[in-house]
This record gives sequence, structure tokens and C-alpha cells, in this order.
Amino acid sequence: MTEKQCIEAVGHHEIVVKSPGRINLIGEHTDYNQGLCLPAAIDRAVFIGLSKSETTQINALDVHNSWTESSSVKLDWLVYFKGVIDLLKQRGIQIPPFSLDFTSTLPSGAGLSSSSAICCGFLFGLNELFNWNFSTAEMTQMSVRAEQASGLMGGMMDQISIFNGKKIMPYSFIVTLGNSNTLMHNLMIWCGL
Repeated sequence: MTEKQCIEAVGHHEIVVKSPGRINLIGEHTDYNQGLCLPAAIDRAVFIGLSKSETTQINALDVHNSWTESSSVKLDWLVYFKGVIDLLKQRGIQIPPFSLDFTSTLPSGAGLSSSSAICCGFLFGLNELFNWNFSTAEMTQMSVRAEQASGLMGGMMDQISIFNGKKIMPYSFIVTLGNSNTLMHNLMIWCGL
């Protein structure tokens, strides 16, 4: 699907979220080993539409399957949504029923952080829909923990890139060194093309 088709597919909802993937120029797998990394959000993304509803239902438009709270089906993509839901419940947050549709221009399994885009976009959308007022820093930490609950043990590089990427510049780079995160905005690299 094109970005326009994705937006049209989820655009009827109260909240529409574009959650970008990310590339990493240097430092792959170093963010959780106290190393340096240089990631950037990209134009490929997961698109999530959320609305308040009578019952909770999540629809994966690309693969034509759905999940409700009463279903027992095992869906590969569901683990990321469940990670966010379970984390919120552990924090004592009541999640009202919602309807969610999602689709993507971001290929899964390509190393572009599609799972992080789902976790971040879903949490951001719920935060907006239900006016929970979580800060970006809180949502970044929560998204990391939710994704780790799915079995993916990563650092914060993906989530920081997704929540802090800027549309104005082709790339907004983030450097993570140890426990200190430094955002480097308006940094561009000319590659001679």
C-alpha cells in the first residue's frame, strides 16, 4: 500500500497515528550495550487508526485478520499490542474498549523497527484517545518495556528515533551513549548525490 492508501484505510477513526520505522547509520546492537549509535526515523511507517468503541477489536488490514478480547487466536503481530496492553494493566490503568485498524508501508522483518513502530504508535494513540497525558519520555520507556515483554531484548534506540523523528529535516539523528541520550536535531549528512 502507498502512504495515501494507508491513511485512507485508517482515516475514519478518531485518532490516526503515523509511527515511522528507523534506519541506523552506525552502532547496530550497541544501544543496549552502552555504545554509540546514530539512528534516524524514515518515511516508511505503521499507520494506526483508533476510536472509542463498545468492544475492543484490533484489525490487521494488510493480512486480513482480527483479534478481540474474547478470541483465543494466536497472531504473530498481536504480541506487540498485548505487550502495551499488559504493561498498562500492570500500572493499574483501566483501558476502555477501542477499535483499532492498522496497516503499513514498513516491511516487517527488514530491520527497520516495525515492531517498535507498532508499540510506539499504539501507545501514543491510546494516550491521545483517552487523554492519559503521558510524556514522550514516559512513552519511550513504556514502549521499550512493552516490546521487551514480547521477547525482543533491545535498548531504546528505536523508540527514541520514532518518538523524536522530525518531518522538517530528512533525518533527525539521536546519539545514545551509556545512560545519557543526546538528541542531535538538524544534523544532515551530504553523501555527494
